[in-house]
Amino acid sequence: MADIAAFVHLPLIGQASQAIYGTDYVLDAGIDWKAHVKQVGIRPAAQKVQADRNAYIEAQRAGQ
Repeated sequence: MADIAAFVHLPLIGQASQAIYGTDYVLDAGIDWKAHVKQVGIRPAAQKVQADRNAYIEAQRAGQ
């Protein structure tokens, strides 16, 4: 469960801090979230999370 939570949240936090403050505080803290996302991303559960998220995003775009 923690892997999937990190799979979703670490990139969001890292990219948001990069956009707002100009530095990726997750990477600065020593957490290589890109490698983690890549490793977890090969799991079927993570692929389902990604597919569900993409489907939701597309449905929201279609409804606008």
